[in-house]
Amino acid sequence: MIDHALDRRNTILSKLSDNSMMIIPAADLMTKSRDTHFDFRQDSYFFYLSAINEPNLWLVLMKNNNKTESILFTHEFDPLYLIWDGERITLKDLDLLKIDKGELISEMDTKIPELIKKVEKIYFPAINIKRDKIFKWLDIAYASSRNQAYPIHFEDAYALIDTLRLTKTPQEINWMTKATDISSEGHIHTMRIAKRDMNEYELLNEIYYKYKSLGGDGEAFSGIVASGANACVLHYRDNKDILKKGDLILLDSGSSYKLYCGDITRTFPIGSSFTKEQQALYELVLHVQKSIVSIVKPGLSFETLNKETVKLISQGAIDLGILKGSLEDVIENKLYNAIFMHGIGHWLGIDVHDVGLYKDTSGNPTKFTSGMVITVEPGIYIANHHTHIDPKWHNIGIRIEDNILITKDGYHNLTQKVPKEIDDILKLRNN
Repeated sequence: MIDHALDRRNTILSKLSDNSMMIIPAADLMTKSRDTHFDFRQDSYFFYLSAINEPNLWLVLMKNNNKTESILFTHEFDPLYLIWDGERITLKDLDLLKIDKGELISEMDTKIPELIKKVEKIYFPAINIKRDKIFKWLDIAYASSRNQAYPIHFEDAYALIDTLRLTKTPQEINWMTKATDISSEGHIHTMRIAKRDMNEYELLNEIYYKYKSLGGDGEAFSGIVASGANACVLHYRDNKDILKKGDLILLDSGSSYKLYCGDITRTFPIGSSFTKEQQALYELVLHVQKSIVSIVKPGLSFETLNKETVKLISQGAIDLGILKGSLEDVIENKLYNAIFMHGIGHWLGIDVHDVGLYKDTSGNPTKFTSGMVITVEPGIYIANHHTHIDPKWHNIGIRIEDNILITKDGYHNLTQKVPKEIDDILKLRNN
């Protein structure tokens, strides 16, 4: 990954204005309570440009007179840290990391203002909480306050990097394939063992165990195991109810591998079969999902996929008697929002909801190109507060989600091995 990060830095440096610098902070180790911490998760931008998975560091990229340099602000060697927490990156590791120069974090308040004075433009993360430190260094550099104009231009570093992150390199696609393969095996395992009287969190623990046993980093995001009516809550997080025969399970989870994410959803019965209503809704969602996946190709956009999804779900719901009125009325008045209230998918990469604009500054939708990775995840959710819908449909939530790589000629479904046809699901469940 070090070589890949070097290539990325060089690409970004080639896009920087001359006499400029980019400042990217690593994530901090976040305190959970007193002297205990949450599990560490690196800042995606810092990892993308460094391949370093440690907290509290800073990366600076410099471009002066068309000469470029990467600088890592890191720690002094500390024997006490080694005893309590293990090894961490110090100045001796620069050659291994292919970083040009190293400086100590303890000297940042002196060194970074000196660097600032050498440039005319700074690229920094405009929405990162650590931007306050950058303004502190600006004050030191210019001996001024924030109420005065700095003699320097600012650009959002994220906007520049996002364009690069949106299209994956062949190596990134390999890592994403590994992440989605691990995610797929976790789903298959969990679909096979689920049974009534288990707890939702038991399934969540099972799938996380499978991810780790297959070499994954662990969960790419906080997973959802939503049984029965819980599946009608889009971001259900409790994962604490008992699985009951006759209900469905909506399982939304993914593993990460080298921080690249999988994100799969499957819906399946806790018992050995679907009820009549469950099967009718499932077949509708499956039809929509397969139809949308089949049309994915370069040149299309999420806007196109969303419009087609709304049309298919609306017509299907009308045919089943769930929604009333003509197709035109249902779409124009957005009556479908009662049962389908989210988009068809999102970008996928180092972040599960990955970076990248869905529309440009002129409002034009971003067109798919080869190397992009998306999710396709239609769903229908009929909570029991929808009194205008026949109660026989109440408390059924269904979502089917696959991870789709845009290719030169169309698409490749990275998660196609996870069963979603009813016969295949029941075969897996009843083995």
